[in-house]
Amino acid sequence: MSLIARDNFPGSTLSSDWVQYSGSYAVGSNIVTATANGSPSPKNVLIRGTQYYPDCLVSVQVGPNYLGATHVGGPLARITIDGGALSCLQMIYKPPSKLLQTVWVSNNTAGNDIFDTGAGSFVYQVNAGDLMSLQCVGNVLTMFVNGIQVATVTDTVSDRVTGSVGMNVVSTGSNYGMQNWSASNLAGFRARPGRFWRLGR
Repeated sequence: MSLIARDNFPGSTLSSDWVQYSGSYAVGSNIVTATANGSPSPKNVLIRGTQYYPDCLVSVQVGPNYLGATHVGGPLARITIDGGALSCLQMIYKPPSKLLQTVWVSNNTAGNDIFDTGAGSFVYQVNAGDLMSLQCVGNVLTMFVNGIQVATVTDTVSDRVTGSVGMNVVSTGSNYGMQNWSASNLAGFRARPGRFWRLGR
């Protein structure tokens, strides 16, 4: 595992390393918030550079003002843009009907669910300050919350095999702010579906 990049968002603006694909943003107190929503879904997408990483681990921390009643954004992986249209893998938390999702987003439309916990079938709550992480190794996708593996699935839905890394700030307002983003290159790592483990410190 090698670090691609880390950003705790110091200062008052995003660094030039970020590509603002959609939405407008403000930075303060190490938190990124959306000031205007992009369109269509996913509304607010930030991409870290243009380098492609087939196997990667992308993490972002939910901001301190999140109230838990509505969905919140998270890490993005395998991002590509073709003719202006975005495709990517997205980890998102959507209470109460969909508690945790890994979604294939294609052509700017929220696409097929690769993994959806569903209400009542897998109860795992994401709170303010929690770290959401999406790991992609081959077609094995794994979700972590606070370094603890909570779900893994073999992706037979999407055509996502490589792309850039980034994050989604799901809507405007301080309730949806995100902080402490990082991404690592997992080239050569072998994933084991169903195995629970903690991320290295």
